[in-house]
Amino acid sequence: WSEPRWWLLALYVALAAALAAGAQLLRARRDLGSGLFPARPGPAHGSRRLADVLALTWRVQRPALLGWSVGVLALGTVMGAIAPGVGDLLDTEAGRRLIESIGGTGTLEDALLAAVLSISAVVITCFGITVLTRGSADEQDGRTEQVLATATSRSRAILAAFLVALLGVAWLLALTGLATGIGLGRDVGGLVEAGLGQLPAVWLVLGLAALLYAVRTRWAVLAWGLLGLFLVLGQIGSLLDLPGWVTGLSPFEHVPAMPVESFQVAPSLAMTAIAAGCLVAAWWRFRSRDIG
Repeated sequence: WSEPRWWLLALYVALAAALAAGAQLLRARRDLGSGLFPARPGPAHGSRRLADVLALTWRVQRPALLGWSVGVLALGTVMGAIAPGVGDLLDTEAGRRLIESIGGTGTLEDALLAAVLSISAVVITCFGITVLTRGSADEQDGRTEQVLATATSRSRAILAAFLVALLGVAWLLALTGLATGIGLGRDVGGLVEAGLGQLPAVWLVLGLAALLYAVRTRWAVLAWGLLGLFLVLGQIGSLLDLPGWVTGLSPFEHVPAMPVESFQVAPSLAMTAIAAGCLVAAWWRFRSRDIG
């Protein structure tokens, strides 16, 4: 909360340039196709665990989900631990406006928790998008054709990605609420519910991302732009003094700011229904379009 020091931004540029130069040096010196571990040909192990496309999708996404789980556990625990002391730090008019601008209302402590869960929902949406858009890279690299050359149908392939993405974000949202409650030392169940209260908005964004991917493979990358647009409208729109109908285009604007506000059934059901419609349309389109 001091005066801005703009020269610090130059450090980010310098670091990016140094990392890019280092990456280029490593790329020029390493052997293409070589690895740290030697090949160990022999009988395959665990093939029964990869008997269907759902098991394959889960196996591919499991390391990423584990990393995300560790990250949200750390974030939730830290934010829950510092929430009781936020009154001494942000109990000013400017501090309250800051918390309200990122999704928090009500008492300062609860407003911070609501803001943290709101921002976490946007970040966790990135995991679901990576699961869905991975299919675009798989198609362009020929891996999708290899999977479909087996007894796997297109319907099962796309439904496996939907299932891992939707359940994965639900797990991460619940874990964020759990960690926040543990760090806070109270109301664990209520904060888990508050985390899951963001789920309809996250599912709606994933439904739109799935529809973009299903319409055309290369459109999958547009899901990141869509998420960025919703972030600007929902989290920064009030700072830009945008009209209410503009900020209302973001799904994250229609979920309750729990634990400050109570759960609202109507908007959550509406967003869930729209998300389901997008997923059905994406499933129907993926069955008929050309792969790649």
